[in-house]
Amino acid sequence: MMAMRHAGTVLLLLACIGATPVNDGVKIRRKLDANADNSYHVEGALTQSITPPNGIAQSSTATVTADYDLEDGDEPQDGKLPITMKVKHLSVLSSPPSEGDVKDMKVQLKAKVDELNNLTDVSISGLSREDRALASLISRMAQGPGTFSPDEVKPGDSWSVAEQASLLGSKQLEYKLRYDGEQKEGDDTYWALSADEDVPLEVDLGAMEDPDAQVPGAPKIVMKGTVHIAAKVLLNKDGQLHSMQFETKANVTLDTPNANGQIQVASDEVLTIKEANDQ
Repeated sequence: MMAMRHAGTVLLLLACIGATPVNDGVKIRRKLDANADNSYHVEGALTQSITPPNGIAQSSTATVTADYDLEDGDEPQDGKLPITMKVKHLSVLSSPPSEGDVKDMKVQLKAKVDELNNLTDVSISGLSREDRALASLISRMAQGPGTFSPDEVKPGDSWSVAEQASLLGSKQLEYKLRYDGEQKEGDDTYWALSADEDVPLEVDLGAMEDPDAQVPGAPKIVMKGTVHIAAKVLLNKDGQLHSMQFETKANVTLDTPNANGQIQVASDEVLTIKEANDQ
């Protein structure tokens, strides 16, 4: 009798195990037929310290505020959805004041997005060609954390993404995004992503600025160091951004013959984006 009872218990446990899904992964995708328009508020801060060979550091700070609407366009075509991002108010104010400061600027970005959150056919109006840092910021606001994994992911899985960092002009930084599972806020459930990684850096700035103008044998202007990237992101189940905090900390040296020594550069940048109705 006792043996039969134990056998029944074992069978019940096996049945329960068999009924539990073995694969609890998800495919994080941007739904192209969601037809959802969202409004966001942005706050950011950048502190930077530059120490020339004489050892006398110069520091500066800048604050960023912005409000923008992200609107879906027409029906998807060839797996891509047209989107329009309208920045209603963009202010960048520095201390001490900088020539690059702006107040209440209006900018518009048009692009196409696919299921993996790749942006293509990007055009930005309202900026000059010299506004590389602002163009990088606006692209980050439009794309959020970056591209999604092409594969199904489980909590703890990660994949590589690339961002166009304002620190480096046209140089891309590659880092890993991690899927942390689902997270609830109130009655809603979101996909949680994060990043926490040191990225080594070595860039020939002169070649980046004008590769065709480089003279063979000319001294290089080289930036070397490390950038730490930390991020916390929540996406809704349509693959659209709900909230994001993105931080980069850089410690680099700049070797240039004109400075007669190394220039030390340290920067800390934090960008926070939230849906406007969730502030």
